[in-house]
Amino acid sequence: MKTIYLLLFSILSCHLGAQSWQWGKRGGGDQAIGDLNWTERVRSIKTDSQGNVYAICPVSTPNLNIDGNPKTGYSNGNTYDFALVSFGCDGTYRWSKVIGGQYDDYIDGVQIDSQDNIFVSGRVIATPSGSSLVHFDDDLVLEQSPSNVNTFKRGMFLIKYDTNGQMQWMKMPQPEDISLAGNGQCQSLGLSTDNQGNSYWFTKLQPGLYANGAYAVTGTTSSYHILKYDGEGNFEGGIQISIAPNAQSETAVKMEVNHSTGTVYFAGYIYSLSGGAISFNGEPVTNDMYLVAYDSNGNFLWKKESSQNLNRGTGFTDIHINAAGDIYLSGGTGNGMAFDTYTFASGQPHNFPFVIKTNANGGLIWGTNASTLATSYAAGVTEGAVVGGFGSMTWNGITVASEPNTGYDVFMTRFNPATGEVTAIDTLLDDDGYSDFGTAVTKDLHGNFYVGGSFEHFLYVNSPTPMINDGPQTDFFIAKFGSSNCELAVEQYEKAHGSVYPNPASGILNVTDRENAAYVVYSLLGQIQSSGTVGKNGQIDIAPLAGGVYILKITMGDQVETFKFIKQ
Repeated sequence: MKTIYLLLFSILSCHLGAQSWQWGKRGGGDQAIGDLNWTERVRSIKTDSQGNVYAICPVSTPNLNIDGNPKTGYSNGNTYDFALVSFGCDGTYRWSKVIGGQYDDYIDGVQIDSQDNIFVSGRVIATPSGSSLVHFDDDLVLEQSPSNVNTFKRGMFLIKYDTNGQMQWMKMPQPEDISLAGNGQCQSLGLSTDNQGNSYWFTKLQPGLYANGAYAVTGTTSSYHILKYDGEGNFEGGIQISIAPNAQSETAVKMEVNHSTGTVYFAGYIYSLSGGAISFNGEPVTNDMYLVAYDSNGNFLWKKESSQNLNRGTGFTDIHINAAGDIYLSGGTGNGMAFDTYTFASGQPHNFPFVIKTNANGGLIWGTNASTLATSYAAGVTEGAVVGGFGSMTWNGITVASEPNTGYDVFMTRFNPATGEVTAIDTLLDDDGYSDFGTAVTKDLHGNFYVGGSFEHFLYVNSPTPMINDGPQTDFFIAKFGSSNCELAVEQYEKAHGSVYPNPASGILNVTDRENAAYVVYSLLGQIQSSGTVGKNGQIDIAPLAGGVYILKITMGDQVETFKFIKQ
């Protein structure tokens, strides 16, 4: 494994070695889930300002536990619940919540605001009288009525928890007299929350009145809407989105919001193999993958597609927007496919993983892809890394390989966010004959990556003793890659807070009371981006930097200070 030394934390006077796998945690139950699209794996993962990590995962009921902590599940037979789990920066189990009832329930995302509050959205299926109750862990149990009585059938929810897992509020916007069938015509499809806790909730709604009558959905069939709630749970309106997918392609739509501009993006792919189709603003998508934008009022802006339809049911799997508004897209495709001006190339006939970066208008900044000896794709992306599963793979001259016909291993490919150059491919060991995948990834403020995924039997994370799955399918896992820098990094950032402005900045960064001091700007991977002397009036020119998060080191004599800032 290629190693990268984190200069950032040497600056903070913390003795560190190279970045490496730090710890791994697992969770799940021992029963097979009938829908293979919802086996136990991490669906979404985020971190807060303290380096705590949060993830959502489908789970089965028998012998359900999170890192050895027993949990009560509520699903029946081969259905599934969802677990919201939290671990500390050092891997300590913090808390978890299990949400669901006897049917298949769904949580579509986890989001964090600047105060480390957690937001989750989803849909449960109300259960009739006499059957297993729908639980939101031990916080709330939904009431029941007979199936043909239109009370207690609401299922869509938006929840806010504090950092310790205490429920702050829950909103269920559907009308109180919605029927069981009506709830089935609604769906929670995505969530994006800004630093102030304003949540933008992508939903499918049947005609009716929502949010206590404040929002009307008209027409004769279900349609797609973004509902907005503030950080206190107050409904602030909604917009309709002109999107028309069929059932298969609906599940592949990923939504993200640029909270600086209000632009709403959708990325995904069509299920060509199963006849999947989707259109935006009446314009059908005819090729494998797409990136689409709407303004903050729901007006269609533009649609970009890949160059052809390879009829493989693959494309964009994840979307991430950085602080500057640039867009990272991960996925899988085949040789000869193109998106914008980037043409994917591989010497093999299989689907392979890729990541591309565009500007806010969908214009290509760079693209990069691997070549694989077996079908593979990148399932999740954040700034600086993508994750997935591989057999044998070469990416940017770096090769990782396993014995033929021994399954898939977890990979994380790290790249330079400015150029797309692949800097390392990091993998997790397992035992032969099983398939393990990275399915989600996020990065904390200190440059550590957290990878979530699924594994079938053994998985080794910085230990000769593996995590073990005894169930018939998979367990989920969370693994930290980086450095053991939890306490000092947080403490130093708090001391330096507020000494540089504006933050975010685009051209000039002002540093208070530090005129003529020496400075160095580092990326979060510890790479020097610029250096010099603070100019008159305490100004540093950051215009040449690519958008992203940086560390500024200021030296005056024997005094050293560090600051984190965002370049737009």
